[in-house]
Amino acid sequence: MIDAAIGRIVRQRAGDRCEYCRLQQAHYPLWRHQIEHIVPKKHFGSDQLGNLSLACVRCNLSKSSNLTGIDPLTGEIVALFHPRIDRWEQHFHFEKAIIEGYHANRSSHHLGPE
Repeated sequence: MIDAAIGRIVRQRAGDRCEYCRLQQAHYPLWRHQIEHIVPKKHFGSDQLGNLSLACVRCNLSKSSNLTGIDPLTGEIVALFHPRIDRWEQHFHFEKAIIEGYHANRSSHHLGPE
């Protein structure tokens, strides 16, 4: 369990929005955004701030403990978006009300249930 003070720092750093899809917490009041491990503990990820991000329920469930996904266009195994290393604008863009991934991050939309 993540310490409450660390959780507040993660939320503040993220601007209270999901670091994957950018959904503001205020726009999704039914479920509180979750503090998640970018590199999951099962893959030896730590509880350090650099390995924690804020994720909405859908993104957190879709990502789960995955580090990679399969690009649906190329079939290649690719690393998923890492909010501490990657720049969001280089991996995603808004297309009307849909977030679409560039290159490797197309796979993140195909990990979980639709």
